[in-house]
Amino acid sequence: MNLLLILVALQNPESLSVRFAGMTAVTGYEQAMGDSLLALLPGSTRDRLGNVTLTLGRGAPKRLLNCSLDEIGYAIGNITDDGYITLRRVGGGPRLSPLFDQQMEGQRVTLFGRRGAVPGVVAVRSTHLTRGRPTGNEAPFTVDNAYVDVGATSRDDVIAL
Repeated sequence: MNLLLILVALQNPESLSVRFAGMTAVTGYEQAMGDSLLALLPGSTRDRLGNVTLTLGRGAPKRLLNCSLDEIGYAIGNITDDGYITLRRVGGGPRLSPLFDQQMEGQRVTLFGRRGAVPGVVAVRSTHLTRGRPTGNEAPFTVDNAYVDVGATSRDDVIAL
């Protein structure tokens, strides 16, 4: 038996899978994910530690699924005067590979603020300006190199988003 079978009994599994795939629970925001699970899974409860549980059927309890809610994410570190956002990693600690942040280079990202989701993209180094230059000793991309473009042209534009 798996989570999908439980969800079939509760709601439309296709809509739930889309919802779960779109959710995020960056370290420090697990409470909001728990609130969403409580709303999505009728009959679920939260214990004193914040764990969300759902009991189905009768008899001796058997744990079907156990998963952590937090994930590695990024928080806004700073906003430049010309409207770019710098990032800081949240969660993960020293167990991450030094190359972990490379997955973000040039990727679309979504920033969440008080007014909702804001699309952006992580900038990449110019291939035109670096063409033909030796790259053997060039340091790999890290979160310190991540500048997010959300289409703003000033710090005030970013804050308004």
